Amino acid sequence: VNAMSSDGKVAVGNVLYGGCRRPVVWTANTYKEIDLSVATDESLGGDAAAVSADGKYALVYVNAQKAPKLAVYDVAEDKLNDIKLPDAYSVKGLAIDNSGNFFCTITDNNYATKTYYYSANDKSLVTMDYFMETFAPELTDTELDNTSLPASMSADGKCVAGNSGSYGVFTAWFLKMNYKATLINAVENVRIYHSGINKLTVNWSPLAKLPEGYTL
Repeated sequence: VNAMSSDGKVAVGNVLYGGCRRPVVWTANTYKEIDLSVATDESLGGDAAAVSADGKYALVYVNAQKAPKLAVYDVAEDKLNDIKLPDAYSVKGLAIDNSGNFFCTITDNNYATKTYYYSANDKSLVTMDYFMETFAPELTDTELDNTSLPASMSADGKCVAGNSGSYGVFTAWFLKMNYKATLINAVENVRIYHSGINKLTVNWSPLAKLPEGYTL
């Protein structure tokens, strides 16, 4: 078992079956092996790494033959939402909140590992560097970067705890945001035109809804 919901009614982890680790979700009445439809590599296998505080979402993954798969499992609906990944050698889930936003690590085919944040609302996957630049730009003198490993998220996603470091020297950190992290979708109908000497004008169609805390 790797984690459980705040009320203790949902737990996640893995079982060893046929020489392979398989992601599992336990509830008070059920035992569910999550089928990610991948021929599992015995040396890596799969796992249910994290569960949201309310027990609604489980973050599951499997690594097989350089074809990793990552998904969010809706416990109540018994549905999988596959996450589109960049070219990768392996993947690992880290933490997830009540909205299905999560952190994970992705190792590319050159064996370089980076931490990523996924926004369920925008269906966008961005690096930890981008996450910090966007949601905590004032925190420039920190060790939070693409190698940092979030370990836990609050129910509303506004608080994240984890660690950073390497070679046996690690620093624990806690990040608290004033508003929920939201990635803004790209604006549409961007137009750039020459409007005078040494002058360019840029305009775009307004966003139908701007997330809390943002101006544009």
